[in-house]
Amino acid sequence: AGYTRCDQVGGAGQFSLRGGILDVFSPGLDLPVRMEFWGDEIDSMGLFDPVTQRRTAQRETCTLLPAGEVIGAETDPPDLSLPAVYDTLATAADYLPQNALVALFGFVGGIAIGCFFLSRGFSLGRAYKEKTLEGVALPAVNVVFLIILIAFPTLLAFSEKGPGSMRAPIIASLAAGLVVGIIAQRTRLCMAGGIRDVILLNDWTLFIGSLMIFVVALIGNLITGNFNLGFTGQPVAQTNQIWNFLGMLLVGLASVLLGGCPLRQLIMAGEGSSDSAITVLGLLVGGAVAHNFKLVGNATETGPNGWGKAAVIIGIIIALLIAWTNTRKQEA
Repeated sequence: AGYTRCDQVGGAGQFSLRGGILDVFSPGLDLPVRMEFWGDEIDSMGLFDPVTQRRTAQRETCTLLPAGEVIGAETDPPDLSLPAVYDTLATAADYLPQNALVALFGFVGGIAIGCFFLSRGFSLGRAYKEKTLEGVALPAVNVVFLIILIAFPTLLAFSEKGPGSMRAPIIASLAAGLVVGIIAQRTRLCMAGGIRDVILLNDWTLFIGSLMIFVVALIGNLITGNFNLGFTGQPVAQTNQIWNFLGMLLVGLASVLLGGCPLRQLIMAGEGSSDSAITVLGLLVGGAVAHNFKLVGNATETGPNGWGKAAVIIGIIIALLIAWTNTRKQEA
C-alpha cells in the first residue's frame, strides 16, 4: 500500500509498469527490483540501478514492504481515506475468477446474438464469382513469407521472451500445420460454427469436433504436468472479467456475421475465398494495432486501458449496426 506510480522509478515507494515489466522500489531494499512477466508468472527478477536503469543482480525471491499506511480520522468512515492513498479502488468485478471461463461465456453470448440476427434473415448479400488471381493472392503471399523464413530468417524479427517466443521447430510446425489444415478443411471445423449450429439447428456435429480438441488438450496437459485446476495462477489471465466477457462477445458476434471463426476464415482463404483473405488480413492488422498502440491489457494490469475499452465498445456497436442493417425479415 502507499506506492506511487511513475514513468521511471527513482526513489523508495515508487513503482513503474510498462507492458509486462514491473519496477518496484520497496522501502526495505537498497535498490529497486525489476520483474519481467510471462502471462501472470514472473519470468525473471533482479535488482537494478535507478540512475542507469541497468540490472545489477539477479534475485530468486524478494519481499516488498508497504510504502505507507491508510490513516484516517477516528470519526471518519475508513473508506473515505482510501482515495487519498489509492489511485483506483477495487470493485466486486475485480475479484471474479481469473480464467477463460468468463471469456467463454462472452463468446457463446456473442454467437447467440449473431444467431438472433441469422434467424431473422441476416445476409451480407449474394456471392459473386471471383477471379483466379484474387483467390490465390493470400496463399501466394504466405508462400513468399515461408521462403523468406527458411532462406532469409535474418530479415524477420522474432519474440525473445513471453508466449510469442515459445515456438516449435519449423519442420514440426509445418507438419502439424499441414495435418491440422487438412483435417479442418475436410471437416469444416469451426468452434463458432459448432455453437451456432447447436443454437439454430440443434446439430452437434461441429461442436463435437471442438469438444474433442478440448479433451485432447486436457489429456496432453495432464501427461506433461501442465494441468492447473483452479481460478487463479493461470497463464495470461486477465483480472477484469467484464472486459474479458465483452471482448469475447465481440469475437463471437463477428464470427457468426462473417460465417466462421478465425480458424475457419483462414481455411477458406486457403480455398481461394478473397472475402476470407481480407478477413485474415484484418485480423493481422487489428492485432498489430492493438499491441503496438497498447490497446490490450496484460496479466499484471486490471484489463485493457481506456482506449482498449473504447475499441471493444465501438467494435460491438459497429457489429450490431452491420447485423441490423443487413437483416431482412423473412416472409411467413
